[in-house]
Amino acid sequence: MSRDDGFAVADMDTAYLADPKIRNLWRALGDENRMARAVLLHEATLLESWRSGVRVTVAESVPLWLAPDPELVAALQKAHLLDAAGRIPVRSWKCWHDPAAARRQVLRERWNRANAKRKSLPRGNSAATEAPGPSGPVRPVRPIGPSSPRAAARSEEALQGRNGRKNGLAPLSEIMPSALASLGPKP
Repeated sequence: MSRDDGFAVADMDTAYLADPKIRNLWRALGDENRMARAVLLHEATLLESWRSGVRVTVAESVPLWLAPDPELVAALQKAHLLDAAGRIPVRSWKCWHDPAAARRQVLRERWNRANAKRKSLPRGNSAATEAPGPSGPVRPVRPIGPSSPRAAARSEEALQGRNGRKNGLAPLSEIMPSALASLGPKP
């Protein structure tokens, strides 16, 4: 198995905690602490399987700080959340993992085609450039600032603050008249 077989992010149903299998597990356990530990064992197995790209056992995936209680594993198996070997059941795995792996494969193939196409272009060229001009590729230029005198007037109005002051600030001559006086007369 290569490193690329696993996923950094797992597909998981947002209704996971309302799943009928989880409800069956609750009916079998009936204790909040045991239920929380059992669900955590199942989630650890699920997430480690996604990370590895293959179904792993609960014993292989259990966090360092949580012991895989055999009674809880048996309850997970009875609720059909784990199979007899302590792995995510094959049917569940195929329903979630296989479509995600297929989507990733399609994406990889698309990237491979795009990279091959990019490599076949002459050096310095890319699909974003237009036909070369006298001094090299010509790229479209987007104007900076307002596109019309009317837009320019609206922009100027937007910059004006209260009392006709730009950005709402008073001119420096009003704020620090003595500092301006020390600079000397205006040219």
